[in-house]
Amino acid sequence: MPGNPGWYTDEGAHLDTAWHLSQGRFQFLAITQSILLAARPPLFELLLAAGLSAPGEGIAILRTLTGSLGVASASLLALLVWAGPEPRSTGRTSLSAVEGLTGGDGLALLAAGLYAVYQPAVVYSRFGFSYNLVTVLLLVTGIGLVKYWETRRLGWLMLAALAVGAGTVSDLWMGMLAAPVFLGALEWRWPQTLGSLRRAALAGLVMLVPFGLYAGLMLATAPQAFLFDLRYTLGRLNTIPLGSQPGVLADNLLVLGAGTPWFAAGLAGLLVLPPRLRLASGLLFAWPFCMLGRATALYSLSFYYLIPLLPFIPLGIAALAWRAARWLMARLARLGQGAQRVSAVVFVLAVGGGVAGLWDQTYAQVWSGFVTPIDDFLLDPGQARAAAAYVNAHVRATDLVIASPGLAWLICGRGAAAPCHVADSEMAVAATGQATPHLPANLPPDRWAFDPRFAQARFVVVDNLWRNWAAVHMPQVEVLLQAAAGHWREAFVAGDITVYYVSDH
Repeated sequence: MPGNPGWYTDEGAHLDTAWHLSQGRFQFLAITQSILLAARPPLFELLLAAGLSAPGEGIAILRTLTGSLGVASASLLALLVWAGPEPRSTGRTSLSAVEGLTGGDGLALLAAGLYAVYQPAVVYSRFGFSYNLVTVLLLVTGIGLVKYWETRRLGWLMLAALAVGAGTVSDLWMGMLAAPVFLGALEWRWPQTLGSLRRAALAGLVMLVPFGLYAGLMLATAPQAFLFDLRYTLGRLNTIPLGSQPGVLADNLLVLGAGTPWFAAGLAGLLVLPPRLRLASGLLFAWPFCMLGRATALYSLSFYYLIPLLPFIPLGIAALAWRAARWLMARLARLGQGAQRVSAVVFVLAVGGGVAGLWDQTYAQVWSGFVTPIDDFLLDPGQARAAAAYVNAHVRATDLVIASPGLAWLICGRGAAAPCHVADSEMAVAATGQATPHLPANLPPDRWAFDPRFAQARFVVVDNLWRNWAAVHMPQVEVLLQAAAGHWREAFVAGDITVYYVSDH
């Protein structure tokens, strides 16, 4: 269902950007020439733009896309486990009676099953976040690395490198995996060192190609805009002083460990994985987690940064159960095959019952509605549609409407009384030469498709994101909301969303 959970503002941003791409433009609301200012290379938006040609509401198409990526991720997690099994026991204490249960097959199926019912993964695959595509590409990277370590075939290493390269054209997040792939290509024994260095260098070149092609296109068409956005985006990644970063990372670990089910146990479980899987998890989970966690909060509104890493949490839980089963079977081997079989049945029933219980909880919320820690920032779909319908029925040609991206994608498009312009509150502030949390104060004037300042608006649509986020982080918005009662006329109200009629521009 496209309305469960409520709409997150970034979903609207993806939809607006994808719509403009389908029209042949790099544009997000009022900002033109490049979309990298929002740290969004175009791959995910291009996939979404292709999907928007299908019948149906945009948000339903977006969430179908990311939900499908979530299903693919569960399958790829199982493939990752199958790619790196633990060597089978060859000693006298044989576990042949339960090898399917405690071997690679059992771990793979259990990990995929737990991931399929792991509520954070389920919820965030229902949100239309581009990081769901990164999850798929990260798991492909892991499969490539593990198979390369097993076979030393160059093709597997190139698969990992290509997945990272493709990911950087979807989200800059994926660029953090360049170091793990490069390190994964190296061997530290002298006879192999020179050859592994050549392979690592080749992997580095392959990782650079996709983003290089994108950069080349942008440098040929809008060089100043692209370079401006690239400098600004990279600069935002290093705003916390080096001395403060360990404290930020520790805070993330404490908050996530205390407030996110399975997190701490999942991390512990990664340590007992088979050797190749343990190494892959260390490179693909620990490295990006530390790089992200040192510089930004990874909870509340920013939890979506962890979407690509979520498969490793149920994988760790599965590893703990898998190790416990192997330990138990080894102890029961002395009692004979009958005792092993009975214990295997008990174990399967216990694990199956636990997975079924988690499935029941998740399935119930699929129909009744998910409760998330960020509900105060989400838009009610019915209210958003009603507010957008009112504005679309009353806008005039070239009117300016200021609204959150979460519903701005519904405004001034199909169904509007006349073509109009729509921007969000950050753009309205940044156009006056004042910096906002996501926009610089010195955006060149030619980057604005139209004047998005509040003074030019005819309608302003205020929702709970304005009150709970924008007014907190931008004093200009707080002042406007306080003065709204005296200067703006309420034209329409739908629950938490108010449409203000501002002027007759």
